[in-house]
Amino acid sequence: MKTLTLSILLLVTLYLSAYAVPVQLDASGRILQNGALVNEPLTMTFKLWDAATTGNLLWSTNNISVEVYHGSYSIVLAPVSPNVLSGDNTWLEMTIGVETLVPRTKITSVAYAMQAGGLSAGGGNTVAVSISGNVGIGVALPLANLHLAPGTSSNAALIIPSGNLLTNTFSGAIENDGTYLYYTDPIPERHLLNKGNLTQEPTGFHNRTDTTLAFNSGSRQFTITGTNFQVYSKGRVYTKNTEIITIANTVGIHFIYYDKATLALSESTLPWRTNDGTVMIATVYWDGTTGLIGEERHGVAMDGQTHAFLHSTVGSRYNSGMAGSFSSPPAFSIAAGSFNDEDIEHSWASAQTTCRVLYRSGTVFTYTAPQSTYYLESGGTVQYDLNGTPTNVTNGNYVAYWIFASNDPATPIYALAGQRQDTSLANAQNNNTYESLSLIGLPFQEMKLLYRVILQRSGSNETFQEAVDNRLVVNVPAGTYLATAHGLMSGLSADDHGQYVLLSGRSTDQNLIGAATVNGTLVLRGNAAVAGNTAASPNVQIKAGNAGQTTALTVLNNGNIGLGTPTPSERLVVTGSIVATQFYAYEITQNTYSLGTTTNILNLATIPNGLYLVTGHGVTDEQYYQAYLDKSGGGTYTLIDALYNYFRLDISGSNLRLITAPALAVNTKIHLLGATTY
Repeated sequence: MKTLTLSILLLVTLYLSAYAVPVQLDASGRILQNGALVNEPLTMTFKLWDAATTGNLLWSTNNISVEVYHGSYSIVLAPVSPNVLSGDNTWLEMTIGVETLVPRTKITSVAYAMQAGGLSAGGGNTVAVSISGNVGIGVALPLANLHLAPGTSSNAALIIPSGNLLTNTFSGAIENDGTYLYYTDPIPERHLLNKGNLTQEPTGFHNRTDTTLAFNSGSRQFTITGTNFQVYSKGRVYTKNTEIITIANTVGIHFIYYDKATLALSESTLPWRTNDGTVMIATVYWDGTTGLIGEERHGVAMDGQTHAFLHSTVGSRYNSGMAGSFSSPPAFSIAAGSFNDEDIEHSWASAQTTCRVLYRSGTVFTYTAPQSTYYLESGGTVQYDLNGTPTNVTNGNYVAYWIFASNDPATPIYALAGQRQDTSLANAQNNNTYESLSLIGLPFQEMKLLYRVILQRSGSNETFQEAVDNRLVVNVPAGTYLATAHGLMSGLSADDHGQYVLLSGRSTDQNLIGAATVNGTLVLRGNAAVAGNTAASPNVQIKAGNAGQTTALTVLNNGNIGLGTPTPSERLVVTGSIVATQFYAYEITQNTYSLGTTTNILNLATIPNGLYLVTGHGVTDEQYYQAYLDKSGGGTYTLIDALYNYFRLDISGSNLRLITAPALAVNTKIHLLGATTY
């Protein structure tokens, strides 16, 4: 049982003429069912009685199907004899479905509206004026000063034709100069309403959720599937449904779009324009056998000129996730993540464990079916792309593979076969650069480089060597993939730039490798000046220890080299001991000793067995000492042929001691004369 709430306005339309003709009774109202506006056809019966209850039936209709739109309905009851309405006791009874509404509604003179015959278009499309002064066109119950009946695609509620109409610039006026439609606000300022005529915008899809894309390689048919979905072209909205188009049998990229003039589904091997109203849908790369879809359903929030600029200068950009795992071939995994192609965010919610591998077949790129390995192989042997021919990697050699994210909605991860092999890991690291790849004719307009992976062939197996993470590296737009010349870049002098050989903060060890050739030379230069290097400060320094606190090696501008000292005064100055199989030299830094002081100057247990010459001198020539030190096995130490003046040496345990008479500054040197084996 329907619970209905009803309000009714009755308009009696009398055609004024010299003849007695039937009149029509317009019945309009609002219907709510359970508090909600009814929005469906209802079966109604109308009866006229001469009493509020029971009484005599004066006139009636059969069951009538009445359209109810957003709770409102309007129907013309005709013909009705004037005699039926001549009295002052006429009551209208309505039945909706099987439910008769009570009480009946009395038709009184207040509810009557007089209308000239020329204002009736038939079928209830009348001009009505309510008792409050509201005017309705096409509606019998006007709820505003001007109330228009709803328009349809073939019968608009309001049409403003071309020409200089409504050109009053008073506040609130609408203007149409034949091309552009304006509105003037209370300030007053003019606002352009039909912006599409000027900007060709908005153009694109309202969303990408109510359509799906598919390509059938057997029939070369592209399908966009959806029901009553909306697309925009130059500010106009169009309702589209499922459509199919067959691409030409031409190898390369095919551009799928709605034509800007006809909105017909179209395809071409010529690139589309982004700012002329063309509605881009997808690219299809056809290699002669199979086709790959590239997502291009851009939205309406971004204008075409911005799209063209971003595509040409920015390209695809990493957004989040996509951590890669390659450590145990043949399996791999790219975690959930996303990247952006202008206003489209390509994402996947779970890890990707399959990919297609791209490689050249002659001069044309082709690809594998989706597979769980990220490299080519033949009979279990990993391959590389040798000038367009898949070729087995030589046993023991290395090959690089490049991992990309693409705008392929079915298989987003692609691996690009390396285009060379190398005999060593170092050569593979140095030679496999992004700029060295041949990338002309790639299947997609939008690809983001993620990783470079290096493998080594080991018989019929492949061993993982390393993966370089390129997710945060900004590659230039698709179709070019050429690095910007450094000479055109700014900020090259900043400490965070890669111009430095070794980058601070690297999480792994670093290798400094010379030229790629066998007899190459590694050259370290303190500066790039060709002349005028006269500074006494170090030109080259190698620092070690925590935070580089220890200066291990120093090369001055004059060529002097210091080991353990930042200020070498001779061609080679060593601070500390030098230990070798047949050489030992030790210099004790000059110290000033007090009168009668005995000082341990060397732990003899730290030097190899052998015969040593120990010499020392003070500030004058007569202040000297000289002795031979014999160290043999079993910890036996002997001083031989000692000469002293102001100094004396002795041995206590394993310590060589210096004893001074007056307070003197002394420098001691110890030299190995020959090793002993006893």
